[in-house]
Amino acid sequence: MLNLKDKVSIITGASSGIGRGTAILFSNLGSKLVITGRDEYALNETISQCCPQSQKNVIKVVGDITNAEICQKIVEEAIKNFGKIDILINNAGALKTGS
Repeated sequence: MLNLKDKVSIITGASSGIGRGTAILFSNLGSKLVITGRDEYALNETISQCCPQSQKNVIKVVGDITNAEICQKIVEEAIKNFGKIDILINNAGALKTGS
């Protein structure tokens, strides 16, 4: 199986569905995580479902990644807490209206 020990992963849209499942899987494989989403409660639920030994290596950033300042904050948190970024799972969905 894939070994992500000491890899740093950013996972957008991690508050539910595929993003949550990916965060849980990556934590079980040893990855350090920066998870993002708009719903803080749901992100906390994602963290609670991550591997218990890995929960201390999960950072959440609440916000909408269509906002450039939030994207910058995500990168800054990853570097500040873990010193690098190895993997980006860009899973967040966005809906644009209009034509």
